[in-house]
Amino acid sequence: MQKGFGIGKKAATVLFCLLLLSCWMAPPLYAHAGLLDTSPQKGEVLKEPPEELRLRFSEPIERELADVRLYDWNGHRTDLSEPENSDGRSETLLYPLPDLKNGTYTIVWSVVSGDGHPVSGSFRFSIGEETGGADLASAEESGWADFFLVLTRYLVEGLILVGAGVYWMARFGRRYGLPDFKQVLGRGRIIAGILLPVGMIGEWTAYSATLPGVNLFALWWEGKWSLLFQFPFVLMIFIQLLVFLLLILPGMTRGWYGMMWLILTGVPAVGGHVWGMENPGVAIVSRVLHLMTAAVWSGGLTYLILVLIGRKRRKKDQSPISSFRPFFVRAALIASASVLVTGTVMVFLQTDVSAVLEDRGRWNGLLLLKILLTGLMLGLALVQTLRWRQEGHRISRPLLRWEWAAGLIVILAGVWISQTPYPLPSHSYEAVWKTDSVPVEVEISNLGIGQRTMTVRFPKEAQPPEDVTILMDMVDHGMETEPVTAEKISAGQYQADLPFTMVGDWQLTVRAEYPGGEEREWQETVFIPGGGNP
Repeated sequence: MQKGFGIGKKAATVLFCLLLLSCWMAPPLYAHAGLLDTSPQKGEVLKEPPEELRLRFSEPIERELADVRLYDWNGHRTDLSEPENSDGRSETLLYPLPDLKNGTYTIVWSVVSGDGHPVSGSFRFSIGEETGGADLASAEESGWADFFLVLTRYLVEGLILVGAGVYWMARFGRRYGLPDFKQVLGRGRIIAGILLPVGMIGEWTAYSATLPGVNLFALWWEGKWSLLFQFPFVLMIFIQLLVFLLLILPGMTRGWYGMMWLILTGVPAVGGHVWGMENPGVAIVSRVLHLMTAAVWSGGLTYLILVLIGRKRRKKDQSPISSFRPFFVRAALIASASVLVTGTVMVFLQTDVSAVLEDRGRWNGLLLLKILLTGLMLGLALVQTLRWRQEGHRISRPLLRWEWAAGLIVILAGVWISQTPYPLPSHSYEAVWKTDSVPVEVEISNLGIGQRTMTVRFPKEAQPPEDVTILMDMVDHGMETEPVTAEKISAGQYQADLPFTMVGDWQLTVRAEYPGGEEREWQETVFIPGGGNP
C-alpha cells in the first residue's frame, strides 16, 4: 500500500494543482451583454439597400462566439460574410451585406456575455417598403437541449448529493455496527462511477446545444481554452470532473475522500442564477449549505433503505439500526431545518414575496412543488419518528420509500428551477442625493433591465434648472451610454427614460444647468437586478 499510496499522493497533488489553477482562471463577474443600437435600426424603412450591418453591444463581444443570421420576408436565410476584424473582442460587430432586394428582412442574433450567458434577440428592417417578415422566434429556440440539460444535471447532481450523503452517513453508521460505504453500495459504486462522467459529458453536450452558433467541442478540439473558460457553467463541469478524478484515486485516507465529496457537493452552487445577484458571495455560501444539508437528508434516507435491504436479504435483526436511530433522527432534523432556512434565504436573495405571489410562470410552479414535497417529507419523517418511539426498533419501509421518492423529486425540481429565469422583485428606487448641501429627490420605477422612468425633483425653494441631463456609466466595465435629456413635467420636476441594458452597478449622474451658466451634478450608484440563467 505504501508504494501505491505514494503514487496516489503525487497524482492527487498534480490534479489538485490543476483544480486550483482552474479556479484561478475563473472569469470575473460580468453582467449580461445588451444590444445598444443597430444600423439599420429596428423598424427602419430604407430607400436604398444598406452596404453593411452594424450591431453595437454594451460590452466587448467575442466575435468568434457571435452568431448573426439574415432572413428575408419568406424566411429564407441569406449567408453573411465573416465580421470585419473577426479576431478578438469588440463592442461592435460589423458585417458586409450583399445586394439586397426590396422587402422586409429579419436579423436574428446571438452572442455570449462576458459571464458566459447566451444573449439573443431579433429585429426587422425594410428596403423600399414593408412586406411583412417571417416569424422566426420559435425556429431559434432549443427546447430539446434545455430539457436534456435538465435531465443530465439531475443525473449528475442527484448522484453527487445522494452519494455524498451515503458516504457521510456510513462514516457514522460504522460506529453502530452498520455497513460502511463500500459494503452498503456494492456494485452500485461502479455503476455510479460510470454514470457520473457520462452525465458530465451529457451536460457539456446539452449546454453547447443551447448556445446558437457556438460548438464547445470544436473550441476544445482547437485548444481555445481562453474562450472555453469564459463560460462559468463549463468551468463548473471541468471542476466537477477534476474532483471526481481525485475522488476515485485508490489508497487515499478517509479524510481525503470525505473532503472530495464535500467539494463535489458544493461545486454546482456556482452554475446557476448566482451571477445575476447583487451579492454573489452570500448567494454561493447559502447554496453550498443548501446542497450539503440536502445531501445529508437524501443520502441518509438512501443509506437507511440500503441497510434495510441488505439486512432483509441476510435475515439479520434490526437491533444495530435501533441504536443508530437517535443519531439519524438528530441528523435528519438538523438537515431538514437547514434545507428550509437556506432555501428561504436563496429565494429572497433572488426575489421578494410580492414577485413570487404575482408570478404564474414555471419558476413559481417549481418552487411550490419543492415546498409541498418538502412538507410531505417532513410529515412522513414525523410519522416515522412517532412510530419508532411507540413500536421500538420497527421501521415502516413504505413510509421510508415514499419519503425517499419525494426527496428525489425535490432534487429534480431544484435542478429545473436553477435552469429557469426567476421573477424579478418589483420595487422602486427612492433616495435623496446631495451635493453642496443641495438635495434632490430621485425615483426610478420598477428596477430591472429595460427602459425605466427616472424622476428627479429639485427643491421648491431653489431656482429650477434650465436643462437636466442624465449620464449612465458602468465603471467596472468601462462602459458609458449616450446622455439622456430629461423632460420637464412640472415646476422643479423632470423625467427621463433610462435604457438599462445590463445587470450590475450603474453610476448615475444628474447634471443640471442653471441660468448664467452654473452647473451642478449629483451622483450615486444603483444596482440593477436581473432574472437568472444557468
